[in-house]
Amino acid sequence: MVISRETTVKGWMTAESQGEHPYEDLKNFQRLIDHLTADGRLARQDEDAIRAALVEGSAYSSEKCGLFRQLQERVWRAELHLEPW
Repeated sequence: MVISRETTVKGWMTAESQGEHPYEDLKNFQRLIDHLTADGRLARQDEDAIRAALVEGSAYSSEKCGLFRQLQERVWRAELHLEPW
């Protein structure tokens, strides 16, 4: 018996639940980051959603970690405003 659960992050389904190739998971992760930071702000709940997407799916990889690192650097350089708790 196989038990499967569908995981969503703010309406974004993970690659694991969609049966996607890891490359597609990476593209979806980038789209999620782009969507949540489009206004130049990053809410703490959005950061949590991005972290959840980072570890979900079948493509937990150095590439996804690299994209998250770029996101952190954008905050450090004040390109993105991280909202306080």
